[in-house]
Amino acid sequence: MQGSIRTAVFLLVLSAILAGGLFLMGVFDSGVDAPPSSETASGRGGTTTTAGGSVAAGGQTQVPIQTSGFSADGDAAAARVEDRSTGLKVHGEVRSPDGALLSGAVVALIRDVSQIRQRMQEGDEVARVTTKKAGTFAFHDLEPGQVYILRAAHADYTTERVHPIDSTDPATMHQVVRLGDGVSVFGDVKDDAGAAIAGARIEVFDIAVSSVSSTPPPERWAESGADGAFDVPHLSPGVKRVFVHKEGYATDGTSSVRVGGDADPVVLSYTLSRGAVIAGQVVDQGSGEPVAGARIVARPLSLLPNTVARPNPPVRAPDEGQVGEIGESTATTQPRFPQAVAGSIQEKAFLIRNAVSGEDGRFEITGLMRARYTLRVFAPGFNRTRGRTVDSGTTELRIGLVPSPRIIGRVVDGETGEPLSRFSVSSSQHPNPMYLQPHTRQRFQDREDGSFTYLDARVGLHYLLVDAEGYAGGRSAPVTVSRGTDATGVEIKMVRGASVSGLVTTEDGRPIGGVEVTLVPGRNNNLPSNPFTDAITRTLKMRGSRRVLTDGGGLFHFPNVLGGNYQASLIHEDYEDMESPNMEIPDSGAMQIGPFSLAEGGIIEGTVTTADGQPDSKAQVMLISFDENGRRYNDTAKTDGSGVYRFKGLAPGQYRMMIAMREGRFQIEAMFDPKESKARIVTVKSGETLRANF
Repeated sequence: MQGSIRTAVFLLVLSAILAGGLFLMGVFDSGVDAPPSSETASGRGGTTTTAGGSVAAGGQTQVPIQTSGFSADGDAAAARVEDRSTGLKVHGEVRSPDGALLSGAVVALIRDVSQIRQRMQEGDEVARVTTKKAGTFAFHDLEPGQVYILRAAHADYTTERVHPIDSTDPATMHQVVRLGDGVSVFGDVKDDAGAAIAGARIEVFDIAVSSVSSTPPPERWAESGADGAFDVPHLSPGVKRVFVHKEGYATDGTSSVRVGGDADPVVLSYTLSRGAVIAGQVVDQGSGEPVAGARIVARPLSLLPNTVARPNPPVRAPDEGQVGEIGESTATTQPRFPQAVAGSIQEKAFLIRNAVSGEDGRFEITGLMRARYTLRVFAPGFNRTRGRTVDSGTTELRIGLVPSPRIIGRVVDGETGEPLSRFSVSSSQHPNPMYLQPHTRQRFQDREDGSFTYLDARVGLHYLLVDAEGYAGGRSAPVTVSRGTDATGVEIKMVRGASVSGLVTTEDGRPIGGVEVTLVPGRNNNLPSNPFTDAITRTLKMRGSRRVLTDGGGLFHFPNVLGGNYQASLIHEDYEDMESPNMEIPDSGAMQIGPFSLAEGGIIEGTVTTADGQPDSKAQVMLISFDENGRRYNDTAKTDGSGVYRFKGLAPGQYRMMIAMREGRFQIEAMFDPKESKARIVTVKSGETLRANF
């Protein structure tokens, strides 16, 4: 028990350090309750986005990725993603645990908006299909350069995700998704008097799945029967979050439940009390006109067991550092609670509820506990609001929103001056950002004059960065946005950039196909150089990076590369990784780089067995080394069904090996205890195979 506690604490601290560092660097936006990005944003006045796009203020059209029926694959369930032909297609099949093709599986293609290479974060769902008898699916006309997630679900099996679906990597464009049988969560739902509650909805979410949406779809859900009992089947093993709600009752749930694996069967019991509401109207603070489509998010702040009256604070005008104000607090009572109650609200703080305002601006958030809530309000075309405390039971709340500034301009070809009709605009405080936060991206199309109106610009300094097919990019001059004033007259000239080609061979001159070649731009000038930021940089999806694979003749080509300083990174599983010296890419013209020669890497392979001598098919072996520059190489290899693992393409040198996981359990304590880790030091030579059994 103590060991498991120490393991949990270690993982928590490690996660906190990494997340804290990323937060300080600005990787994560503070608006955690923000709705999906402004790709589907409507303009001022509450126009609503449809599948064909919406006309926002200024007359420009903001268009989400299109989804429509498509039947070019015969018996495959297929859909188009873009409303134009890009030639990019991902296809595959969905199978049951025994390998049979599955009809009736729902396959969704989701945009990956994570800033970290190895992790995924779900953005908007861009298309979905339901497999037919053949169990096959296809998505046509993917957006060039985009990374996606595949999610496959079936009523009788688990929900599985595949990542990454990378439009630049052909190896990821065909997928066979195998679903599992999964495990169940059982329980019952009662009211305060102990009577069964029928028809309560029990939603189970996978904590490991990250999403930018404040209302992501659950992994599975079920309803309680006449006796209050429920069974949520076919859950994938892991840590889950459970929500239980029914109209007229306060929402309840459990923030962390481990299911499957070595965990005991999960049986949960919930008692729902009568729920409260928060209701009101969202209006434009200046005109008083109702705001439709505003999302109001309520997060529990404190329970209200005992209260005392308090006066309302005076209304404060927003200052320059504030991006929105809702007005005075409606909480007329001050919570007074003992420490035990404080602990209770921490356990319930994940029970976030939300609502969307109607055409008349009115909203109603139901299923609330007897508690004080913090409200945040998001509406396209209006400033984001900071938290406002409101007691549940408040029904005549009036929320005034301040229209956000806009940036109005046009995008043109830098050589000809001709306007562009299709492009996307993002915003950053830096002229050369390492990454761009997904919610800042807004898409525009069908603009014959190249004009755009960028909504929801925050007060302060902006650089607008534009992407368009056939161009290396474009950037505005610095734009200063003031409160209550639109920035106008911005013109962004697009640059076509240079064409960069090269060749990759073995040391004896044979071409190598399938080499991942990445052009990495020089260090961003707004981050200091130190071991921590260097380590973080290697995990980020750096803006400006370009990646292609060599063809059968070892050739690669990068079109439309923005001029500047770059380094080429070359990776192939059978060869040693390579990084080129820094190279200066011109602003235009054609450039040959290389040729690059890769050395044949060393191999370490072996077998991991259990204590009784059986192959361990759930083990992981960790390999650690430091090169002559002090940079750390760190990799893990999983065992197959026969307990065999393999590392390939290793550079010559000494490596430290240890078991990171045995029989599906991480060996955290052993990894940090030299006596328990049983680590081995091995020497790898180029082109040789070394065996090491554990």
